Amino acid sequence: MGGRRKFGVSKPVLNKIKAFIFGLSDAMLRIPQKELREPLYVNKNNKGKSIQKGKGKGKAYLTADAISLSLLRLKTWSAVSDQFGYESHVHGEAAVAAALVACIRYCSPEDDIFIATPHRVQREAVRSALGRLKIPQPDNPLEKSFGKLSITDGLENVTVDTIERLQGSSEASFVICLFSLPDSYLNDLGFLLERRRLNVAISRAKNLCVLVTSSQVLCPPVTVFSNEQTAKGFAFLKAYEDRAWSCDLSVNIDDV
Repeated sequence: MGGRRKFGVSKPVLNKIKAFIFGLSDAMLRIPQKELREPLYVNKNNKGKSIQKGKGKGKAYLTADAISLSLLRLKTWSAVSDQFGYESHVHGEAAVAAALVACIRYCSPEDDIFIATPHRVQREAVRSALGRLKIPQPDNPLEKSFGKLSITDGLENVTVDTIERLQGSSEASFVICLFSLPDSYLNDLGFLLERRRLNVAISRAKNLCVLVTSSQVLCPPVTVFSNEQTAKGFAFLKAYEDRAWSCDLSVNIDDV
């Protein structure tokens, strides 16, 4: 397993999250990329931010589009068994959160990060994953990232807690929201699709929110809509999905 890890994170997971982050960067700079799906709706009032590229004669100006909403559609699987429980899925989800922290910390070492979890078991899994994390300290250009890097703990200003405990807290530059379920697991749908809970988690982000969810949550059975509050929560979630840059993420839980 040691050879399958980098910076304390599963290499396959880390590589996929790196591609996701670079995809967001390219999208902001309007560089063609194939990693992410464009949102269905784009904020027409977003005028972007002027970024100078190069110095002196021949310098060019790029316009960066701010991206504040992103979404990862997580699917966990196992080569060992077709059947695995919620706890195994949670460990896969936690590995994704740890990889996101590593990448965000590399790009923005001073900014604060919230990781919002609906359940305590998710909180403990993420804290365990972060305990194994070694954050890369940038000493090379971004294009050479995750090559030869120095290592630092780098977990200052990273908060992991349940959504109820984060309610009323100040905002963070980056928020990672964990709202995913394994295939064929329906027990928590009503709990996850509560509009207030979703809103509290997502609204904590000042710069970027990364919502980690799954097809079970995004495409629930129609019986879910018999509850008015759950239906409102689902509508809120779909509105977020329609406005977020997104990609699919497959994670082998045997690797984490």
